[in-house]
Amino acid sequence: MLYFIQHINFLMEINFTTLTFYTSYQTLKKFIVDPYARF
Repeated sequence: MLYFIQHINFLMEINFTTLTFYTSYQTLKKFIVDPYARF
């Protein structure tokens, strides 16, 4: 049972990391791509 809980915690951490990375990637893309996309 404890292993199962740890496994879920591990998956949640991966999801959180992926979400954070994806959000910062989108923000970076907005700052980098948008100024050039207007031209």
